[in-house]
Amino acid sequence: AAAGNSEIQYRLAESYRRIYNYAQAAEAYERLLKGTDAAAYPEARYGYAVALRAMGKPAEAKAQLEQYLQGNGANKAAAQLELQSIAFAETEGKNPAAAQYTVARMAEPLNGAETNYAAQWSGGSLLFTSTRPDSLQKGKSGNLYANRIYTGAPGGAVTALPLASADGTEQGAASMSPDGNRIYFTRWSYDGGTPVSTIYMSQKSGDSWSEPKALGDAINATGASARQPFVTPDGQYLLFASNRPGGIGGYDIWAAPISGDNFGAAQNLGASVNTPEDEEAPFYHSPSKTLVFASRGRVGMGGLDLYSAQGNVSGGFAAAQNLGFPVNSNKDDSYFSTASADRLLKGAVISSDRGQDACMSLYSVDKQYRQFVAGKVVDCASQQPVAGAQVQVDGRSGTTAADGSYLVEVAAFTNTS
Repeated sequence: AAAGNSEIQYRLAESYRRIYNYAQAAEAYERLLKGTDAAAYPEARYGYAVALRAMGKPAEAKAQLEQYLQGNGANKAAAQLELQSIAFAETEGKNPAAAQYTVARMAEPLNGAETNYAAQWSGGSLLFTSTRPDSLQKGKSGNLYANRIYTGAPGGAVTALPLASADGTEQGAASMSPDGNRIYFTRWSYDGGTPVSTIYMSQKSGDSWSEPKALGDAINATGASARQPFVTPDGQYLLFASNRPGGIGGYDIWAAPISGDNFGAAQNLGASVNTPEDEEAPFYHSPSKTLVFASRGRVGMGGLDLYSAQGNVSGGFAAAQNLGFPVNSNKDDSYFSTASADRLLKGAVISSDRGQDACMSLYSVDKQYRQFVAGKVVDCASQQPVAGAQVQVDGRSGTTAADGSYLVEVAAFTNTS
């Protein structure tokens, strides 16, 4: 009976962790690890540590991870990554640059009691996914709370996109073509609890949308899942996440050239972007030439973090950089978007479950950019530094130091990330 109860506790803990209910997961793991059968469940300690880290208890999580690494667990590489991420998060939490950011949960009706996520700016409105109740879906699947695609703007009304759905499926994580006439989105169902996803496209005609069609093998490879499409602003590439063969591991970010109704061969964006773990939700910001995506396979704040990589599809990308705190949190942070014509982190929107309700919600992100001009004033004849000189730059003033140097803050430049 004791062994049976231990198995129940382990499965309960794992289930709570997989639906991101970390508090309940931690309680179940703790009960199991205090029992006599703890040694039979080595992975419970790793799961317990992940739950503790997500609950904002890094010291306790670190102790559990260090104990886990002394055993024969199967997730040692992931445990090491968790330890590195705890150290990274501690450093980030002390970064004074965090004061330049404003991150706030967006108001209703964009957010509500339900899950709201995967927002993309399109024509002044947000195209996003929500599980808010939809009475029109009850006759199709019996599920009032299925994932569907909606549009809305901050402070305005939210409406469901009139896009046909299929019985037994959910759909979301959409991207609009630059001209607004095509929408690419993910449709998925579950096979034994595992989501199986396919990317679809629908064409706009007047105020209606055509019957969605699954894209061909160039995008939806046989036997694999494809999800979270994003059309680059120039309309030349479709970026997406897939676990298709030929990747680095898990879900990778891929890019396929668009030619009218057809797609060229998809290319993996390589090790500067992808890892053996999951990458997802690609977004490309043309003004700053920056790819933004989410990953579980890199050192970060914990869970899914957002990363940026400079470059382009044709020329490749530089090594990815964590966007740091407070853009990232110790929970899952994903689905970046901005309509900014210059700055990457101006008027941005992300999806995060950092709130008390632990549901994915939409958050606005704004960074206060600061720029400085530095220089040195010297005497033309003697070439000696001039101290105490008044310097005027772009209407701002400063005074030179003893060595003739000056540093003047000016209005932020454009086209930088």
